[in-house]
Amino acid sequence: ASKDVGTGIGVTVTGLAITGNANYNLNSTTYSTATANITTKSLIVKGNDANKQYSNNASTDPAFTVSYTGFVAGEGPGNLGGTLSVTRATGETLGTYTITPSGLTSSNYSISFETGTFTIFPKQISLTGLGAESKPYDGNTTATIDASGASLVGVLGGETVSLDISTATASFLTPDVGNGK
Repeated sequence: ASKDVGTGIGVTVTGLAITGNANYNLNSTTYSTATANITTKSLIVKGNDANKQYSNNASTDPAFTVSYTGFVAGEGPGNLGGTLSVTRATGETLGTYTITPSGLTSSNYSISFETGTFTIFPKQISLTGLGAESKPYDGNTTATIDASGASLVGVLGGETVSLDISTATASFLTPDVGNGK
């Protein structure tokens, strides 16, 4: 007997009995002349979703992995042939890219490869040195932003990022005279 996919596979039938009429006796309770087919089982290999912070460098991608759905009990990836390859669509800008598994084979499984999603999210940077201009008492809390000493920290080398304060507003905590407000 075989557990693998094939046609015309011999089947041994055991434990046969007859009921309903005591005038008959089955000459054998085991038969080995039956045949049947074993067909492939569906197996899904899915690229697992992954992400990274923007780095403008594909070498900072995480290791891509897959998940399996459909193995029979006691079997796993070691029962497959071929070599698993998991790649993603090229690109280093913010957005989503397809993760594609491929390369596995099997005579016992009908393998379907499903894609995953790779997301590049914005790199977090920080701002230092932003200030406000001093002013004479005028009864209101309106302040003027002083960006002359401002610096963006964490910008990748070779890239240009600018601070835009054109729509920003600032205000003092109180309109009263004081230092360090």
